[in-house]
Amino acid sequence: MGATINHQFTVKLCKLWELLGNTKRIIVHPIFAQNLRFAAIIKI
Repeated sequence: MGATINHQFTVKLCKLWELLGNTKRIIVHPIFAQNLRFAAIIKI
């Protein structure tokens, strides 16, 4: 019984982590790209 609950929890956690990863990629990528460009301008 405990193993089943643990498995379901793990699956939920993986799905949540995947969703979070996709969301982070969508949000962070444009910011990271801007920062990278900004950093390149400062260095040059």
